[in-house]
Amino acid sequence: MSIRRKNFLIGVTALLISVALLYGLTEQMLLSSYTQLEVQNVEANIERASSAIKNRLTQLSGTVADWAYWDDTYYFIQGENDSYINDNMMDDTLVNLDLNAVVLLNSDGDIVYQKMMDLQTGEEIAFPTALAAKLAQQHYLLDLDNLDDQVTGLVESGDEVMVTAMRHILDSQGDGPIEGTLIFGQYLDAPHVEAFSSALRLALTTYPIEGDQLPADAIAAKSALLTGSHIFSQPLNDKAIAGYTLLEDLQGNPVRILKSAMSRDIYAQGQRTIYYFLTAVIMIGALLISSTIISVDRLVLSRLMKLKDAVTNIRNTGDTSLRVAIGQHDEITDLGNDFNGMLSALERAQRELQQAHDQLEEQVAVRTHDLEQANAQLRKEIAEREQAQAELLQARDQALEALQLKTHILANVSHDARTPLSVISLRTELMQSGRYGPVTDRQREVMHGVLDSVHQLVAFIENLLSGSQIDSKRIRIKPVEVSPQELLQPLANNLQSLAEHKGLTFNWSVAEDLPATVKIDSMRFNQILQNLVNNAIKFTESGSVTVSIFQPDAEHWALMVTDTGIGIPPEMHTRIFEAFWQVDGSPTRAANRGIGLGLSIVKELTALMKGEIIVQSKPDDGSRVTVCFPLEPVQGTELNEHSNRVTY
Repeated sequence: MSIRRKNFLIGVTALLISVALLYGLTEQMLLSSYTQLEVQNVEANIERASSAIKNRLTQLSGTVADWAYWDDTYYFIQGENDSYINDNMMDDTLVNLDLNAVVLLNSDGDIVYQKMMDLQTGEEIAFPTALAAKLAQQHYLLDLDNLDDQVTGLVESGDEVMVTAMRHILDSQGDGPIEGTLIFGQYLDAPHVEAFSSALRLALTTYPIEGDQLPADAIAAKSALLTGSHIFSQPLNDKAIAGYTLLEDLQGNPVRILKSAMSRDIYAQGQRTIYYFLTAVIMIGALLISSTIISVDRLVLSRLMKLKDAVTNIRNTGDTSLRVAIGQHDEITDLGNDFNGMLSALERAQRELQQAHDQLEEQVAVRTHDLEQANAQLRKEIAEREQAQAELLQARDQALEALQLKTHILANVSHDARTPLSVISLRTELMQSGRYGPVTDRQREVMHGVLDSVHQLVAFIENLLSGSQIDSKRIRIKPVEVSPQELLQPLANNLQSLAEHKGLTFNWSVAEDLPATVKIDSMRFNQILQNLVNNAIKFTESGSVTVSIFQPDAEHWALMVTDTGIGIPPEMHTRIFEAFWQVDGSPTRAANRGIGLGLSIVKELTALMKGEIIVQSKPDDGSRVTVCFPLEPVQGTELNEHSNRVTY
């Protein structure tokens, strides 16, 4: 075999061995790092999904506490609050709380009340007997020695699973004795799993842990999770990977396998990186070996062949007169010069080979540095993305928590304030009627003022509660047929006496051309009427207040409130319907002027009923506020569907 062929085979073999070694090292080191990063990402995602379900259990437990630690619930379970179910367990209440099931048990564990809702249709459905029995059996899990004890988890019934929370039923101060157990439940069905998937941007699936037809990957995950692993992950194929964890029931036993699948983008990126790296190494190695072979052939082998040919020629011819010489030299000098020239050529070839080798090492170092920078940038981008997602979820959870806290506080204030106000009103009316003894005219006048103040405070609480419901988008308009005369009945009940107490002339009328009935939510209309008339009376020191209902055109009917009060500057017309804003907000303003919430409630309720407000007023010339409603309102209007219309 010739030296040239051997030189070529050695170069090719060295290149193949180098590529094989580099491939093994990069796959062992680089691809394993990508695989580890992929597993960490999957485990973080399944942990987020598990935390989201635990957060829902925590929220559900908080909702149960609001209802279980409440005097109304406490007295109902004792049999002393017959109106509790009609006043509180309405279909809309369960839909707004996102609850499928409500169960109340007495202290003996017997079911006192149960209700099941279909959240998709918003209608009540039959309570499954097996599920009711299973929920009732769980009440013993609560610690009777710990009044604040709570139990949360999943409850299975057939093929369905329910997120459940339960607490002791106590009074509003959280004191005993324990009168029973309150249980709230929400199905962990396909719509709720889809909602979690959408919120977390993950593909989530649940499997029953005792299922007979579990997929192969779920069976492997079940085996690993039941042997002590908190989280398990495994590749599904070359393009997908999944993470798994267990969901527990009320007793802490695993009942469901939660799965989160995602694409193997990180692993694919690692494979592409190795491919590009090896391609670059092969190209550089091939170029290096080719240049080396050409250089060696030209600088070394060709000169050796000339020397060999010359020596062979001398040996074959036996002509001692033949010489290998350049120029005129003797034989020893010529031979020395030839060998010196060969050595010089070899030295030159080695130097050029070393330079080529150094250039190759420099290029490999540059490419390795570029790859390390690319990997560092990729890790940084992944970390920043995960941080942004975490901050977004935290901000959303904080906003939801703040809105729920506001709603709960206002609801509790409404519940707790109505009872003492009702007692004050009843006792004052009894005293005014002489039930507790003779009453002088002065005492009767003072008690009349007390009743007016109580009515104003009740209206203020109603406005606060309505404002909370408006903020949480939970007000729904329910129009009914009612006569216009009935709509003005509250005027005779309390507002007329309030006006007469200030010495004002109070008039109201209903136009004769109005239809016999109009379609309106009478409760919400009463709020609008109360707020407008109260405002007119408060800001009118002398003169009159007039209320009228009429038909301005063929498609509308209207409520108009006119007063002879202080009036409103034109530049303030655009702001009087803002919440908590007043024309005179200074500390020196007249007393008993409210907090500026009534007109904002009027504006929102009018918009809900597709109405329009017209304000006509100027300073020292009184005010006229007209609210127009359509004769055929749209039913089922929600707060987030309207557009406000106020004309000045």
